Amino acid sequence: KKMVFQERGTSLRQRWRERKSSSLAILSTEWPDRNKYAWRSLMCMTLENRVRRVMLRCIEWVWWDRGVLLLILVNTICLGLFDPFDTPFARPVSPRRDVLEFFSLAFSGIFLAEAIVKIMALGMFGERTYLSDGWNWLDLFIVVVGVFEFFPLNSADL
Repeated sequence: KKMVFQERGTSLRQRWRERKSSSLAILSTEWPDRNKYAWRSLMCMTLENRVRRVMLRCIEWVWWDRGVLLLILVNTICLGLFDPFDTPFARPVSPRRDVLEFFSLAFSGIFLAEAIVKIMALGMFGERTYLSDGWNWLDLFIVVVGVFEFFPLNSADL
């Protein structure tokens, strides 16, 4: 009986070692894929950096792109509701204008945060980085133009 038990124990140990080595093999092909992402982001964060890993998980999440597209759709609807003739000089009190201006600033802030997360996760310049994709050039341009919304245009806006 002891011999059979020892044989079973040995096979259990072998199975445990095989599982451990297979899980280590999975870790050796670990995430994030070094062929998919640049080794360094912004010249300081490697793929082992925890902050960068969290941001990579965010942008790889299925609902990230869906959420951004939903925000773009809602922002487009808000832009369609904008009345260019509804100015503070023509109508000093306009709740609709105030709500649309608030949403415009909120969307600009959200899209700025999205661009910052993607730039920190992917890096800015080089291969396999944020600006290696043409759509991200357009995204960054729109975000930079949207940031100007945070600054007053003239002394009357102060």
